This record gives sequence, C-alpha cells and structure tokens, in this order.
Amino acid sequence: VIEAAFLEAERRDPGHLRPWVALVDGNNHQINRIKTEANKRGVDITIVIDWIHVVEYLWGAARCFFKEADPKGEAFVARKAQAVLEGKAGIVAGSLR
Repeated sequence: VIEAAFLEAERRDPGHLRPWVALVDGNNHQINRIKTEANKRGVDITIVIDWIHVVEYLWGAARCFFKEADPKGEAFVARKAQAVLEGKAGIVAGSLR
C-alpha cells in the first residue's frame, strides 16, 4: 500500500517539485516503510502523526489500568499525552508495554 501511494505521488509530481506529506497513525512499521520508500526515490517527506489516533491509544491503555469513570485515568492520559508532545513518544510507548 505504501509503495502504491508513492507510485501515485510520483505520477502526480514526477519532478518532486511539491512538498510531500504522509499522514500516519503512529505505527512504527508504517513510518519505517514510508521512510524507506522516500529514500529509495530521493524524496524529502514530512511525516505527520494523527494526534487523534495517539490519544485514542492512550485512552485504550488507560482503560487497562483504571475504571472508566476514574479521574486517575484522565490524569494518566494527560501526562502521557504531554510527554508525547515533548518528544518522548518512545518512552511513553515503552512504558505502556
């Protein structure tokens, strides 16, 4: 699928004159595939992670540790989300495992 998306992008911008942007949900394998395809084609690409998906994952993790109405769950999500925004996504992901 990633390769097909790059083929379509190259069809639309064969000279690589426009900015290329990929919107992803934060899946590491997906991000690595995008980087590999971009490098293979000599394309600079900006990868944007869909914040809604990130927060959904954090809420899913919170439900493993806290009951739905527990305010500690909301505080958990807020702390983890703040850490992601501070560039600590890898640490947050590792802590959830």
